[in-house]
Amino acid sequence: MILMESTLFAFIILSFFPSAVADEDVSVDVGSLLKTADDLYNLAKYEEAISYYDRILEVEADNIEVLGKKGDALASLGNFDQAAVFYGRVINIDKVYVDSMGILFLDKLLELEPQNVDALFKKGESLAVYYDRLDEAVSYFDKVLEIDPDNVNALFNKGEALFQYDKYEDAISWYDKALKVDPNHIGSLSSKGYALAKLGNFEQSHYYLNKAFEIDPTNVDVLYKKGSALINEENYKDALSNFYEALKIDPNHFQSEIKLKITSQNFTYPALDGFVEAEVHDSNGYLVANIKVRNLTYLNHEIVDKIIDEWPVINIVNRDGKNYEVRQIKEDLQVTGRHIYGGAHHYGIYFPEKNSDFGIMHASYWQYLANNGDSITLTRTVFRPIQ
Repeated sequence: MILMESTLFAFIILSFFPSAVADEDVSVDVGSLLKTADDLYNLAKYEEAISYYDRILEVEADNIEVLGKKGDALASLGNFDQAAVFYGRVINIDKVYVDSMGILFLDKLLELEPQNVDALFKKGESLAVYYDRLDEAVSYFDKVLEIDPDNVNALFNKGEALFQYDKYEDAISWYDKALKVDPNHIGSLSSKGYALAKLGNFEQSHYYLNKAFEIDPTNVDVLYKKGSALINEENYKDALSNFYEALKIDPNHFQSEIKLKITSQNFTYPALDGFVEAEVHDSNGYLVANIKVRNLTYLNHEIVDKIIDEWPVINIVNRDGKNYEVRQIKEDLQVTGRHIYGGAHHYGIYFPEKNSDFGIMHASYWQYLANNGDSITLTRTVFRPIQ
């Protein structure tokens, strides 16, 4: 009732002020405003240009191009403090500082404020992470530490750069400095654990990685480093679990996906057997391909077990005096221009939340290219021993 009354009241008020309604209906032409502002700027009419930049920022507050240009106009007027504020707004918009425009405004801000810790750090981070210019990155982290010796992020990132050079002991010394400032700094704890694993100190590695995990068990980076450290121990089974957990939290975590595939290839545990069958129908419903793959191998791993637990049991069979449950799942897939592969030996993990290519496949002996409009019924079957 309150909502209806408020709406009615607003309608009555607006009916007496038609010009207000008209103003609301007019959309802002950002392109035209920006051209006018730039023309004024080029004529050195900086204050007038700023008035147009402000009109754009009223509707697009995070327009980094306009924020930067307003900063330029303010700097041209000699208002360097305010210019620095707008350059700062540019680099504080998420990940903006990593591209060429972001680097440009970082440099402009550092011209005005050479001691700006945030700009120095972000310049170093950008150079390290996105441009792989580690030596230059370290020089910027050092500048931050000259101003603020206890800057945790700079201490940690200097350690990360040294880690990339395989200087694990040196990296650990910087992680330790960060941990003196913040004993619960997750990045330093997990990276120290990973570095210790690289040095073969597995007991201490577990201690630091588990401590980081206790603080935040859903941290994808921690799970990735736990898995990576376990690879150094050749503990592929537990490594696989950590990469899988990371991908459940963030399916797009590229590093975990790559490490999971590599780890699967090194997996040496016993396998479960089964088969897969694909029936392909065209857009008219006619069967155009019936593809069967025998000797399908499933990894005998807790990850796969959890998945298979959700597949219905369709039969119990006896093989050589041992009982097996036959579990099976069917999926209907709509396919556009995609190859379906198979072979005498298919070895991998199937992830329902990803596509069926997300696994390891060896010895592909045939393929079928599904056409636009084709549909596939994919049947997966596995024989699992009854304990």
